[in-house]
Amino acid sequence: MSVTLSGPSNGASLATATAIGTILNPNPQPVLSIASTSANEGSSLSFAVTRSGTTANALTVNYATANGSAISGTNYTSASGTLSFGSGVTTQNIAVPTSDDGVYTSNLAMSVSLSSPTGGAALGTASATGTIVNTDVQPSLSIAGASANEGANLSFAVSRSGALGNAITVNYGTANGSATSGTNYSATSGTLTFGSGVASQVILVPTSVDNVYSGNLAMSVSLNSPTGGAVLGTGSATGTIVNTDAQPSLSIAAATANEGSPLAFTVSRTGATGNAVTVSYSTSNGTAASGVNYNATSGSLAFAPGVTSQVVSVPTIDDYINTGNLSMSVLLSAPGGGATLGASSASGTIVNIDPAVSLSIGTASAAEGSNLNFTVTRSGGTAGAVSAHWATSNGTALAGTNYTGASGTVNIAAGATTGTITVTTLHDCVVTGSKNMYVTLSSPSAGLTISGATGSGSISNIDKINCN
Repeated sequence: MSVTLSGPSNGASLATATAIGTILNPNPQPVLSIASTSANEGSSLSFAVTRSGTTANALTVNYATANGSAISGTNYTSASGTLSFGSGVTTQNIAVPTSDDGVYTSNLAMSVSLSSPTGGAALGTASATGTIVNTDVQPSLSIAGASANEGANLSFAVSRSGALGNAITVNYGTANGSATSGTNYSATSGTLTFGSGVASQVILVPTSVDNVYSGNLAMSVSLNSPTGGAVLGTGSATGTIVNTDAQPSLSIAAATANEGSPLAFTVSRTGATGNAVTVSYSTSNGTAASGVNYNATSGSLAFAPGVTSQVVSVPTIDDYINTGNLSMSVLLSAPGGGATLGASSASGTIVNIDPAVSLSIGTASAAEGSNLNFTVTRSGGTAGAVSAHWATSNGTALAGTNYTGASGTVNIAAGATTGTITVTTLHDCVVTGSKNMYVTLSSPSAGLTISGATGSGSISNIDKINCN
């Protein structure tokens, strides 16, 4: 605005008659800026647009995406539009979706630019970079070993791990080991091509039949010079050419025998029978123990030319205990004469022939002052000596008053069916009527069960009057 002077008096004149008054605005101009951002491919890029200066204005600004090394439609979805900042709003976000393309690359970039601000706003940082972080693993090529009978093809699988979107190639070539090209296999070289999405390829190497038993032979295939951003993992693999001329092989078969009879393990030779071969053997415990259930045995078998089987005999022991069937094993080792081992271990089953044996205790009765004699009976067989623990317990009769409390072991000798437990009763000189107590069996010896664990003892009164 302005102020103007006029009409000076007393001979005064006007030098500067008008002056301008400037009203200073204390609110700085709003400025819009966009910040760079980053996100993993497949996530959204979130660009923050911030307002500095006064926040009282309602204002807008346009935005639009642009390609960099990232391409819209392939690496991200293009976006454009208008952001509106209401009064007091200082930040808005622009979301730009990205795509996981399955291709191993370096990180890619695109940009978002601001334009045409309104509401008196100016642009600060008008453009920002969005970095799309590659999450695809660098493709790696590995070759796996192969095995084939002589005369068949060796099939080497070459597999790609990591990103599958890249188109890549790799060269390969064969090399001798114990197998010789031109004699045992055909030398091969070339290039494998992996199109986008292809995870595996196969290299075929023909082998030859030489009609000579030589053991298995080996050669190798190596990869080199990968392209398309790929690296090598396992770059070389062995091809095993399996000899098909029959090598002698020795195997042992399982055996079964009743306890007390020998276990007869048959050792058989397959393949060539013209060789003189040998093999060592030895026994090993399972649920059966050497010296208790069988006699430990070891030695060597000799197969003369033309002989296809031999027998290892292992004596077993009848322990006269019902244990159920028991097991041990015979192991083959150290084959000689070019032989290998097939089934190198076999189980021997020792069949229990002893019947199940159980103990039971009967009842007993006696006049006070006499002994209670409890009979313990063995059923199911009389082979071997057996035993069980016993202990008394009160009923209406009390230990120390009506009988002497006791515990111990009852033994039944081999061939016998019964044993006796004796409990001393006490004469109490009191007219009381009959009383009872108990004897209980527990902890039977190996192979036994208890069918009747507790016997009752009846103590009859002999007093007519109290005699104390």
